[in-house]
Amino acid sequence: MSAPNRATTVPVLLPLPLPGPYDYLGEALAPGDIVEVPLGRRLVRGVVWDDGPGGVEASRLKPVARRFEVPPMRPALRRFVARVANYTLSPPGSVLRMALSVPAALEPPTPRSSHLSDAIPSPARCSAISANSEKPATVESRSCGPLPLMSTTAGCGPAPSGSKSSPVRTNA
Repeated sequence: MSAPNRATTVPVLLPLPLPGPYDYLGEALAPGDIVEVPLGRRLVRGVVWDDGPGGVEASRLKPVARRFEVPPMRPALRRFVARVANYTLSPPGSVLRMALSVPAALEPPTPRSSHLSDAIPSPARCSAISANSEKPATVESRSCGPLPLMSTTAGCGPAPSGSKSSPVRTNA
């Protein structure tokens, strides 16, 4: 038998020019949690706020769609949002919008892939480098003057047997 649903009323401040937080139904949410809630036909990001529930019947409330797996907004930042809104006579949601201005920060990072083809020049690039290189590349050193680099064609073709060094890429 499953446990009964323990949804409680939580105030959620939305990054919109609203006078205060809206009430939603949520489970295991604490002040500062960043959530996504339904507002009309769209989903809006918001923050579970410190104010108590507004007194709307629980049957009229919509549930919180999801909680983002990010650290909660710290109490000091929530107090700062409230203080700036009070000082500038702005709705707290408008000030919150500035604190939540990078929506991509709430999403999980996208995996990055590394391709070996980026590190090894193609045969066409090798021939172009060989054809255009008249003098060896150098790097300016503050203490020693110009230092010679490996050949610009290093890494083209098979590596000599027993070679343990990797080719150096130059920005030509």
